[in-house]
Amino acid sequence: MAPHRNPPTSGCTDLPKAAGFNHVFDEAEITLLFDDDAESILELLTLVTTDLPKYAAALIGHVERAEWADAGRTAHTIKGAAANVFAPQVAAVAQAVERAAKESRFEAIPADAHTLRSAVTALVQALEEWAERLASRREVA
Repeated sequence: MAPHRNPPTSGCTDLPKAAGFNHVFDEAEITLLFDDDAESILELLTLVTTDLPKYAAALIGHVERAEWADAGRTAHTIKGAAANVFAPQVAAVAQAVERAAKESRFEAIPADAHTLRSAVTALVQALEEWAERLASRREVA
């Protein structure tokens, strides 16, 4: 996977309506990072859309078993994957879960973990839709 830059974590609800930014992830940034190489972008999208649902499910499992340290580590992993696709909202919620685990604020984790799972689901759906558009564009070219 390509190295990631830290995503913005403040003001995530008021994200700019720039071209290529769909409020879930930033297509333009990914395209720029990969120099518009559709094959490499599709590889990244495949990795992220395969792994993120597994991480989100693992996070919920850790929460259900009150495995707070594991929940924090899994949230950290989700944050990194989200950063790789410039998904600041997912990264921000993951960071909140991670921070709550580190600060022993366990009562905050369950609600944030479920919010994160929903955000991951929306992100994966948006990434899969973009992957389909990229694949069809590649076939036409």
